[in-house]
Amino acid sequence: MSERASFKVGSYGFTLPVALPWAVRKRIVKALQNVVVEGMDGPDLERVRNAETEMWVAGAHMMSLADPPPPRPVRELFTTPALLTIFRALVEEQRRLKRS
Repeated sequence: MSERASFKVGSYGFTLPVALPWAVRKRIVKALQNVVVEGMDGPDLERVRNAETEMWVAGAHMMSLADPPPPRPVRELFTTPALLTIFRALVEEQRRLKRS
């Protein structure tokens, strides 16, 4: 059985696999990179929209693996900072496991 990370958003507690499928992991990393680039380069409306779209698509893919499944759509369940925090926590947990 693969290791899972536990999270809680309001009253919704859930777990996600630490070893995410490659396609989901790639989307999460791309979303995090886009957010960092946007923060450094200053506002470019089209790039901001693309980064935000990528982030929410990655979040939906990630949450399709949640146990139990989310009670509401990802955009209703999370704030942007909360979703980014979960992304970062999963990436860090993957790194920790690789070092072990």
